[in-house]
Amino acid sequence: MKNRIGLRNKLIILFTLVFLVPLLVFASSYYYLSYNKNDIFKTETRDFEQAMFALKDRVANNYRYIERPYLFNDAIKSSYKNVAERVILMDPYYKLLFDTDDLEAINRNIIFDDKSFIRENRNAIEYYIDITEDEYIFIYIVPNSDFKHMFDVAKYITFISIGLGFLVLLIMVIVISRKLSNRIIKPIVTLSNLAEEISSGNLDRGFDCVQDDEIGRFCRVFNTMRINLKESLIKQEELEINRRELIAHISHDLRTPLTSIKGHVEILQDGLIDNKEKTMEYLEIIDRKSRHMEDLIDNLFTFSKMNLGEYRLEVQSFKVSNILHSILEDYVLEFQDNEIEFQVDIQESDKSIMVNYRGLSQVIDNLIVNSRRYALNTIKVSSHVYKEKLTIKVYDDGKKISENDIKHIFDPFYKVDKSRTGQTSQSGLGLAICSYVVNHFGGNIYVANEYVGKSFVVELPVISNSLGETLLM
Repeated sequence: MKNRIGLRNKLIILFTLVFLVPLLVFASSYYYLSYNKNDIFKTETRDFEQAMFALKDRVANNYRYIERPYLFNDAIKSSYKNVAERVILMDPYYKLLFDTDDLEAINRNIIFDDKSFIRENRNAIEYYIDITEDEYIFIYIVPNSDFKHMFDVAKYITFISIGLGFLVLLIMVIVISRKLSNRIIKPIVTLSNLAEEISSGNLDRGFDCVQDDEIGRFCRVFNTMRINLKESLIKQEELEINRRELIAHISHDLRTPLTSIKGHVEILQDGLIDNKEKTMEYLEIIDRKSRHMEDLIDNLFTFSKMNLGEYRLEVQSFKVSNILHSILEDYVLEFQDNEIEFQVDIQESDKSIMVNYRGLSQVIDNLIVNSRRYALNTIKVSSHVYKEKLTIKVYDDGKKISENDIKHIFDPFYKVDKSRTGQTSQSGLGLAICSYVVNHFGGNIYVANEYVGKSFVVELPVISNSLGETLLM
């Protein structure tokens, strides 16, 4: 895995380079220019250095004549006349010993003012000369016009080296500033603008940041936050639409059986029916409508818990053949005297599925009730296990479903046959609940048109019988 340098370490490295690189440029240019100054600036450094060495040697050898300045001057004049305009000697206590411009200065006990002298003669050079092992003196040399250029060159070298170092520093500051602007300031400004757009309700525009540092991670987290917020608002809007639809549909669907119950009760209360058989028929209608209202309320309660994320089913292992026979045996009896033929074809299998008995029973019941509503002559429930998957098919020979309806048939409150809504008084929640429960079990549900009629297909994963313990999904 490639090691990536964090933003903090990058900044430390950059600012260290801002300090070190100009310093290295200054040092290297100063060394190069100083080493090659004779060739570059046409100076005679070697001649001057040789002359200075000879002068110091002549001063040391003739120092015994220092108190006789004219004689001393004649002794050393040949050594300094070609290189210096002025030569000054002083003892360690800055007492003036010799001055080529004032040969009588030694007799006046003058204390030399070196600071004023340096200010007036900026090209002056200071040396010290060992007279004996324990004695030394200072010498100041003011170069003549032939060698002043050499000292100006030293200033040029320093100035040029400092200039190059400063130029490199300026270039690095500009480059690093642009780099930091592109990698830090620009993304932050863009994120700030996006935050303003988000605060005004625009969640569609994102920001692609390919940087692999703290800024890049921040941008990606910001984008993730924007996407999650957008999805949350969409989900909230969908929940609000579902809530309004829920109230509207349930209000409408409950009104129909309630009106029927109320009408039949009023008839019985008014004593308009004096026939016992007719009375029992009315009571059966009231009972049927009451149970229908109970089913509507149960579906509403289940759907509400699903929307709130509170729908939980305790699942456990059931042998495929046993649970399907157990669920379908009541329907076999129910359809015995019915004009619709009810067929069951359950493949025997020793495989098991992890489901909740009540939940799977509710799914199969909703599918059979739905098929019963539209079947002409036949309803068939079949199952088979293939490649670790249980397939349950509920077929009826009724009208096929259009491709547009297939896309939405498992949506809450969606009704395929809208022209029959008033007659059937269905809530439109049954298939939506089926889809939720099957998905809750880790399965899949879909509808397919057959050559004649249609089939609702439920697919569930099967497990080995060793996983028989109860789980909570």
